[in-house]
Amino acid sequence: MTDEPDLLDYDEPDEVPRKEDKNTNNGVTLTQ
Repeated sequence: MTDEPDLLDYDEPDEVPRKEDKNTNNGVTLTQ
């Protein structure tokens, strides 16, 4: 829930790689 707004704010090019890393880490943890 708290990651949704964070990811949207990570629209910056420098945060692109970071966003993906966080999304995968959180997504896997939340899914599993």
